[in-house]
Amino acid sequence: MRTAPRHLGILMLLCACVPMVTTAAPVPPPKAEAPNSDFRAIIGGTIQYAHSDIWTHTLASTGPLVPMAGEVVRGQRLDLVISFGGFAVDRDGQGDVVYDLTVARPDGATRVVGTNLVAFHGTVPALHMMHVTAESAYLIFEKEDPAGTYRFIAKLKDRIGHTEVEVSGEVNVLDREAEKPLPADFDLKKMSEWLMHYYEHPEPRLALPVLRFAAHDRFMAAHPGAWPALLGTYEMILRDNPWLAAQFQARLLAIETDKAEQDRLLYVLAYVFRANSAFGQFLPPHMREDFRADQQQRWPDPDQELFTGSQLDVMWGRFFGTGAFAPIQGLVSALEYHKYHGSIEAFKKLDPKPAVAPPEVQREAIYRAAVWSLKANAIQHKLVYDYLAYLMNDSKTGSDNAPQIAVIIGAKIKMSDGKVIDPNNPPASGAH
Repeated sequence: MRTAPRHLGILMLLCACVPMVTTAAPVPPPKAEAPNSDFRAIIGGTIQYAHSDIWTHTLASTGPLVPMAGEVVRGQRLDLVISFGGFAVDRDGQGDVVYDLTVARPDGATRVVGTNLVAFHGTVPALHMMHVTAESAYLIFEKEDPAGTYRFIAKLKDRIGHTEVEVSGEVNVLDREAEKPLPADFDLKKMSEWLMHYYEHPEPRLALPVLRFAAHDRFMAAHPGAWPALLGTYEMILRDNPWLAAQFQARLLAIETDKAEQDRLLYVLAYVFRANSAFGQFLPPHMREDFRADQQQRWPDPDQELFTGSQLDVMWGRFFGTGAFAPIQGLVSALEYHKYHGSIEAFKKLDPKPAVAPPEVQREAIYRAAVWSLKANAIQHKLVYDYLAYLMNDSKTGSDNAPQIAVIIGAKIKMSDGKVIDPNNPPASGAH
């Protein structure tokens, strides 16, 4: 057990982050709310690492959901989310809430993570709001930490109201990091659902068996265009769960791993670690040569100007694998291409046509694809809709594309110039 300054107790890494205050709270774990008190709180542990995005980049009335984790493996990060409200304010509208955080281990030992951590300090924008703590903590369990049930306890102290409330939650640390078996009826449809909704129910221990299924699926073998979204998802899963890399490496070298699975493992790892020339040294020479060739191929890069459908697919994969705000913001950036409306029709009328279509034709095609995918996924995913609504209403990040977003999500908005955008009567170059 390490006890360096940033490695307290069972490697409890304390980090300071300041989410935006909203009126909605994460979903509480069972029995986590203190009853019969104006000053109230809830606590839970999550492996949904975009919970801060979900809190800060959705409108106050949307009620963002954060899935709570019941179990983790050693090396896996567990973020503690504490939401609270009902504390007192002084005459100047100031609030002051701190909290103590401890963890009880399965062997009976108790570790103090921190005392008088800042929960809230400053002007309360409105009463009856729920808040998240200004300073938050996450836990990482090491090899030396015993398996079993860990209990995390937060005592919140309202310094103005002179009241306290204590809440707690539990997580089970597994004895082994073994992969989780797939359900007996697992098929292509269930694989698609698992990938598209991973951020809602993160299960990283299923990552390897799902990839094994995909490696042997006939549809996936016959449709290479189905892989970019999966690459984006796995890039995020492996980024957020570095402990999985050892599992993938071991499976690559296992005697029972057949050629189809081996090829797909190399393919996915080559994409995820494409910028890491040191990764892959564990491979035997013949396999390492193929891996290096895969690393150097021209991969779709969504961080560059969006110019291909594969880039959009990888971006969606990144969202599905995290629930993060940035991929949606990136996809919305393609709405700027609405100014190229009409380029495709104009190109069709050219006679003779040039051998290569001009860039504005491809940009309009990307615009159409982005509109279609945002609209379709806003219907299927409440979080996509909520992020789009936030962008539409946020003057800093979404104002330029607000009319396009309004049409996509079917919302009527009033622009700063007084003009009303009505989805039932979209602008000529809008998102049809």
